[in-house]
Amino acid sequence: MSEPIVPNANDAKLATPSELDAAQLAGIGGGGAENCAVTVQISGDGITGTFSAGSVGEALIAAYEGMVDGASHVIGRVLGP
Repeated sequence: MSEPIVPNANDAKLATPSELDAAQLAGIGGGGAENCAVTVQISGDGITGTFSAGSVGEALIAAYEGMVDGASHVIGRVLGP
């Protein structure tokens, strides 16, 4: 014996499926990447660094390299030439 299916009031709030237009299909299929930009912002102690690139990986690499350059600059200034 199976239990009868009782309608749930929340079921009516679910979105009904609809067709996607061409722009949405292109975005899902990987198209439209030329319009995407990723920004990584790092901040702390009054210093903020913002790095933008075409992908998440490139933005993270830029942020890492920027932090390394900044740390190297500070070390060079503290220790002197």
